[in-house]
Amino acid sequence: MRARAYLDVNCATCHTPPGYTKLDLRWSTPLNQTHTIGLDPEKPRVGPPQSKIAKPGDPNHSELYLRMNHEGKGRMPNIGSSLVHPEGVETIRAWIKTLADKDDADAR
Repeated sequence: MRARAYLDVNCATCHTPPGYTKLDLRWSTPLNQTHTIGLDPEKPRVGPPQSKIAKPGDPNHSELYLRMNHEGKGRMPNIGSSLVHPEGVETIRAWIKTLADKDDADAR
């Protein structure tokens, strides 16, 4: 719940249809409709070639986590932020780890 709320407040301003990508990071969007889980990113990767937007159970291959923890080009959020937010990054890392154990209905 906390991770989805964080994404809504900090990311959905840009990542909501019609936006820069297909991502829909609003809290009210069911997880399986957010265009995040197990999908390839539309923009160039910050992480390894096999990374996904959110790879269940594997934050180190999840662009969502990697971009938030990145300094430089490709960093997110790229508007209104110049520093990595450690608590936010940890919240998203922990959430991605839980995605391996939950189905879409429980992964909020």
